[in-house]
Amino acid sequence: MAEYQPLNPADHGDGYWHPTTGYRFALDQCAVTLVGGELSAASRHMPVGLARHQGQWSLVAVMSREPGRNVLVDGSGRWRVGYVPSILRGHPFALVAVPGKDRHVLCVEKGSVTADTSGEAFFTSEGELSPRVSRVLKFLTEREKQQIKTQRALKVLDEADILIPWPILKGVYRVDEKKLNALEDGAFLRLRESGVLPLLYAHLVSVGHEGLLDVEAGEASIPDKLDDLFGGSGDDLTFDFH
Repeated sequence: MAEYQPLNPADHGDGYWHPTTGYRFALDQCAVTLVGGELSAASRHMPVGLARHQGQWSLVAVMSREPGRNVLVDGSGRWRVGYVPSILRGHPFALVAVPGKDRHVLCVEKGSVTADTSGEAFFTSEGELSPRVSRVLKFLTEREKQQIKTQRALKVLDEADILIPWPILKGVYRVDEKKLNALEDGAFLRLRESGVLPLLYAHLVSVGHEGLLDVEAGEASIPDKLDDLFGGSGDDLTFDFH
């Protein structure tokens, strides 16, 4: 598991990092979280389910049926389908919650810090975040805001009692279409008025990609060149939920 440390001038003022050029770091990740704004794009390329952690629901891109494996990355680190989840595009950075406080801090994966001056500096000579790292922080901050909205939306689906375990991967759930179709008019109207239906339907579209996980690494089609580090994957992360 990756070890992250808070980014600060005292520890990283003379440090550098290299922008991601591949996804070998994700080879052992069977699932990662998504936010509502990227679901439309992600649902066209991979199965997306729901998972609950510490009482909160999240969208998850399912990348393998087995823990410790990712069939959407080949051995050379190339992503094999047409969408890369935003959380992976943030590598080697992450926003990490401060225990006991309602805030997050920008962290960097410890193994990605280098003294190699051919890399990107973390900070300017004045001790401010470099322009590129500032872009990273803005990207991850927006993602965190959208994650909160997504959790609220998924709570509505949970309260509608239409979620069932999905055998695709332990701990992952999906919408049961039979339960959805059996909802009384009032219950369905509440879903529509909440604004969650676009998310729900995109999730159902993604279910059809479950078979992708049965293809061995290297056999599926390879997408065009890797996306730019932040942006370029067809999503702006924005998700409007009432």
